[in-house]
Amino acid sequence: MHRLLFPDIADLTRIVPLLLLFGVLFMITPDDALAAKFYRWVDESGQVYYSDKVPPEHIRQKREELNDRGLVVNTVDAAKTPEQFAEEDRQAKLREAEASRRKAVELHDQWLVSTYRNEQDLIRARDDKLASVEAAAKLTRERVDALKRELQGLRTQAANHERAGQAVPEQLVKDIDDVERQVAVNLDFFLRKKQEQAQLKTDYDRDLERLGELLGNKNAGSQALGGR
Repeated sequence: MHRLLFPDIADLTRIVPLLLLFGVLFMITPDDALAAKFYRWVDESGQVYYSDKVPPEHIRQKREELNDRGLVVNTVDAAKTPEQFAEEDRQAKLREAEASRRKAVELHDQWLVSTYRNEQDLIRARDDKLASVEAAAKLTRERVDALKRELQGLRTQAANHERAGQAVPEQLVKDIDDVERQVAVNLDFFLRKKQEQAQLKTDYDRDLERLGELLGNKNAGSQALGGR
């Protein structure tokens, strides 16, 4: 097997590798030509190489495969660096996330137009939902106020025992702890309901705007068809 391996050193000698390559290829028999492969590649310093084999130190470089006439018949891209693989993975994840987002929007749009005939339907649903949450929050707030009054009474009893120089009964201590816990639990529930209210308003406002856009497009399409 013939082999040529040398760099392109100066402008005046750039033609030499090609002349030698053509000479070698000319001497190859037809059978050899079918099996022979010659490559051209450029290293990191810009030097051009021609050979029938790519040495291990250059295997990661981009290279071109030449036929028996010196024409490029195939190109092998340079091996990707870890950074390039990481960037491709990051971009793939971004595309996947965007595709998932678009699919979620599409499904939500379908749900909107199949659930509500018009904006008034959605407004009624919003008001009913907000009223339900508000009722739960109001009941909880009343429960918290009642528990606080109960807690104040228990603490007053404990203080009377202490002023009388008596130990606070163990059951009274347990009752105070229990009511304090109930106050904390109910107050947390009340605050979460208020947050739910705020989020519902935001969500319904966005859905109301989107429904108007969807129904507007739908109506515009229907009017366009009817005008034909």
